[in-house]
Amino acid sequence: MLAKVRPVGGRVYQSQDAPVDIPWKANYQHIYTNSGTAALSLAVAAAMQAKASSVVGAPEVILPAYACPDLVAALIAQGASPVLVDFEAGSFFLDLGKLQQALTGNTVAIVAVNFLGMYERLHKLREIADAQGVMLIEDSAQAPVPLSAEAAYADFAILSYGRGKPVNLMGGGALLFKPVHSELISGVTAGLVRSQLVVNWVWKLKALIVNTLVMRYPYGVLERIPLLNIGATTYHPLQYIEVREGMDQLVSVGLKHFYAIREAQVAAYAKGLAELQNAGWKLVVDGEANDVSRKGLLRFPILAPTRATRDHLELELNRLGYGANAFYRVPLPEIEGINMRLKNGRDDFPAAKEFADRLLTLPCHEGITVGEIDEVIDVVKTVAKLAC
Repeated sequence: MLAKVRPVGGRVYQSQDAPVDIPWKANYQHIYTNSGTAALSLAVAAAMQAKASSVVGAPEVILPAYACPDLVAALIAQGASPVLVDFEAGSFFLDLGKLQQALTGNTVAIVAVNFLGMYERLHKLREIADAQGVMLIEDSAQAPVPLSAEAAYADFAILSYGRGKPVNLMGGGALLFKPVHSELISGVTAGLVRSQLVVNWVWKLKALIVNTLVMRYPYGVLERIPLLNIGATTYHPLQYIEVREGMDQLVSVGLKHFYAIREAQVAAYAKGLAELQNAGWKLVVDGEANDVSRKGLLRFPILAPTRATRDHLELELNRLGYGANAFYRVPLPEIEGINMRLKNGRDDFPAAKEFADRLLTLPCHEGITVGEIDEVIDVVKTVAKLAC
């Protein structure tokens, strides 16, 4: 089948007339950057500066063992040492006991990663960060609005506006910071290149091209070109950091479109697949701290009973033209170029490994209808019955 529903990714939206609504302004100031990776790198630089007098050796930053390799790139760019912590079994939550064990006098920050629009337990991580005297960074690259926008848990929050993110602006990111940290941010951004995003005919042409390429037939063709390596998880060093202006309007419009249809799609998946949980499957959206984020899932995640079953289901859905995807597939230490950059890359992370082996994400965006989601659900149920 040549046509294919993409696994993830929204259209690029633009409007110069809609009212601007930035939902985190009550608790955070913000700056825009050239990428979410760059924004995270600046947050790490600020955390390092805040604890510079007490750190002996390389500053350490806590990361989940299963995550995007760009997180590692953000740390390495600042000379920080990534320290991995395993998940709780069957969850994307950091194991709090292992997190406590990983903290040292050189720890400057804990990065809490929101997963596909679902939020980490920031209230618990805030307590640990306060007890240790370190910064808490909410990485919300996969969620349209950070949880901290309402509760101000994190010292810093990160957003990303690249391809495949909740708001697609063809690149860019945002660093949110509490006003108390404004001096730190001023220090780490001093001397950076600054640019203005202008929605001119060039930008509009690029948006038109991107919006065309994510349609079913163009995407199906592009995915078949091996050199493009679409969807692959690879490590790339952070090349530069830039501060951008003029993005509030586009971000506001993108948020409005993101939330327009997601709730109905997530509800359809959750209802249709609920019965599978009696047969060894798991809906990742069920459980602590996830109800508040159901309106804003980037993809719908399920855990199959085994890797073999997951792989079979992924192949079958993609054969039928539905962009199912196993996401990162492996924990961070198993991604090429990552292991030697980690403080504890030789350790075992069994829960993260099992999560990576069982995870499958289902498409959840304006490019798939609720009727087609019902077809995806039927395929999942059929494969589940065959696996019994």
